[in-house]
Amino acid sequence: MRLPERSPAVAARAAYLGACTLVTVFYLYLPIRGYERMMEEKYVCFLAFSACLLAAALCTVPPHPPRMDAMRLCAASYLGCSALSALCSPFGAKTLLGGTRCDGLLALTLYAALFFFLARCLRPDRRLLRLAAVSVSLCCLLVHSQISGLNPFGMYPDGLGYHDGDAAYAGFFAGT
Repeated sequence: MRLPERSPAVAARAAYLGACTLVTVFYLYLPIRGYERMMEEKYVCFLAFSACLLAAALCTVPPHPPRMDAMRLCAASYLGCSALSALCSPFGAKTLLGGTRCDGLLALTLYAALFFFLARCLRPDRRLLRLAAVSVSLCCLLVHSQISGLNPFGMYPDGLGYHDGDAAYAGFFAGT
């Protein structure tokens, strides 16, 4: 049985759909269970998204590695320094998952892997830029309403808002 050839056109399509998902669904994801569980829910969403996109990358991108330009070298250096920092950290396994914020070495590694895939397969596209601009605008409207004292989508604990942060609940949080 012969495996199908890896197609750059299919890889480009997967990268484009992945980038669209990243700047819309993931960026604008709202928590189902409120502010307290937001980071966990976003992390699970990110893990699922990353798994799907990286599986598409493995199936579609030709196996030869891309040339190492300055952009990729910076990303690889950042990931290497983060891994060294995690290795030397006295906090052990917490550095891998990032504790309650879920922003540890695993997330950084997935961000870097997605960056390498998208950087290899995507080309500049005005539609992606416009889609990102719409997502950022929607998020800005949400933040403005939160700072104005509203609690859209019930993201803060009952009866609390943005200005109650670090007093009635841990941290300040605005947006998605």
